Amino acid sequence: MTEKKKEPKWAEEWKEIKKIMNLIDGYHWADEWLTLLQAKPEENDYYSYTDTWLDNKLAWFLVNGATGIIFLVDYVWGDKGLDVFFEFLRWFVQNDYMLGHFHPSKALRTAINEHQGTIKNSDVTDLIKMLEDFSKNLEIKDGVPPKEAVGWQPKSKKKS
Repeated sequence: MTEKKKEPKWAEEWKEIKKIMNLIDGYHWADEWLTLLQAKPEENDYYSYTDTWLDNKLAWFLVNGATGIIFLVDYVWGDKGLDVFFEFLRWFVQNDYMLGHFHPSKALRTAINEHQGTIKNSDVTDLIKMLEDFSKNLEIKDGVPPKEAVGWQPKSKKKS
């Protein structure tokens, strides 16, 4: 088990600020929930996918550490480095039954089992739709007017 990170000592003048940090709608939110709140579309934003479990997993990936690592690989090694990194990731996760590869946690396996109905009824078009919606909503949150937000589109869609 990992040791819990210790709370830093706060100077007297910062204690009041600490009390209101992560305060939204009268509740103190953990950093993970703040990330998900940032990625979550507003009620009037364009968004259609309804599975919150998959939605939250993708939001966490996109707006937190994992995408930051991918950005770093791109920054350091460029397109060729990204290609190699994604090739490695594919190899790493697609061989989870082999030694030396990714081994999903018990919690992830349990969650997958609990969401089998959604998973079985989902296909790549659902993923594409989720990513298109995420990208539009992230543009909107960055200040692009909703009617002007274009977002990401897959290569196959750009050609048509």
